[in-house]
Amino acid sequence: TDYKVELKVCRDPQVPRVGKGKALAYALRTGCLNPEERILIAFPDDIFTDESLPLRFIASHVEAVKRLGVWASVAVVAALQLPYGVLELDPAGLATKFEEKPRLSIYASTGLYIFEPPALRLLAEKVDLDSPHSIEFENTLLPLLAKERKLHALIIPEGVWIPVNTLKELEEAEKLLNKEIRKG
Repeated sequence: TDYKVELKVCRDPQVPRVGKGKALAYALRTGCLNPEERILIAFPDDIFTDESLPLRFIASHVEAVKRLGVWASVAVVAALQLPYGVLELDPAGLATKFEEKPRLSIYASTGLYIFEPPALRLLAEKVDLDSPHSIEFENTLLPLLAKERKLHALIIPEGVWIPVNTLKELEEAEKLLNKEIRKG
C-alpha cells in the first residue's frame, strides 16, 4: 500500500529567541506549512524503535478526532526514569529518604505530536513572533488544549522511545541501535 506523505523542513524565523512555538507559528504564517491541513511533528532528538508507530499514532489520532472532537494528539510513555537521585528532606534539611534514579509513574510526552487546523489557528493567535522571549508550544498551546479537553494521548510501550538530550543518552542510543542492526 502506498501512503501519501509530504515531508517539509521549514526554517526558523530570524529572531534572537525562537522556541518551537514561534518556529511553528512562523512556518504557518510563511506558508511553509498549510494551516488547513493536519500536521505531524517529530523532533530529531527523539528516536522511536517501532516502525509501525507513526501509522498507529495517526490512526489513533483520527479516531480521537471523530469520537472525541480533539484538536491534537501526543504520544506518551506511562513512566519515566529520572537520571539522578531524589531526596525527601525534613524542616532541618536532613534527608529522610534517598532514592537513586527512581522510576515515576507519570505520563510523559515523547515529542511526537499531531495538530488539526483548529489547534494551528489557536497557536497562530497565541504566539507573538515579535516577543523578545522564546515561545514553546508545549507551554502555550498544549496547556490550553488540555484544559479544554482537546488533547488526546496515545500511550506507547516502554522502550519504543529513546530520548537523546545528553551525551550519555546519545551513547546509550548508539549502543542500542548498533545492537539492533547486528540482530537484524
